[in-house]
Formats: sequence, C-alpha cells, structure tokens
Amino acid sequence: MSGYREFRHYSPLMGCEAARLSMVDERGGEFYCIVPVEYPARLYRERRDVALDALEAAIMARREPGEVTV
Repeated sequence: MSGYREFRHYSPLMGCEAARLSMVDERGGEFYCIVPVEYPARLYRERRDVALDALEAAIMARREPGEVTV
C-alpha cells in the first residue's frame, strides 16, 4: 500500500464522523473515498483497508481521478 492521506470530519449526510481517504497517482491525479468512522476501532480499520485497496486498484487500472466507491 502506498502513502495515503486521511482527513476526519463530521458528515451531515452520513450522520456520523467520516474519514476522507485519498491517494495521488504518478500523474498527480487524486483518488478518494469517504468511509464512516465506526467504533470499535477494529471495524474502522477493516473498512479503511478495504477502501485503500480499492483506491490502489483504481490507480493501477489507470482510471480517471476522482471518487472511488467501495
């Protein structure tokens, strides 16, 4: 897994705290995914890992930058 950025915020649409996970490809395009922050922390780590794998797969597939859905 390459480097990623994480920004946590309150999401009115989700009604809970959310994390915006993003990665940048070699062309400078940003891919991101928004996941709810759930407790216990183990549950959030599992969701984060799935989202980061999806971001990495999108970069490897050379998709257009933007939101990646999980």
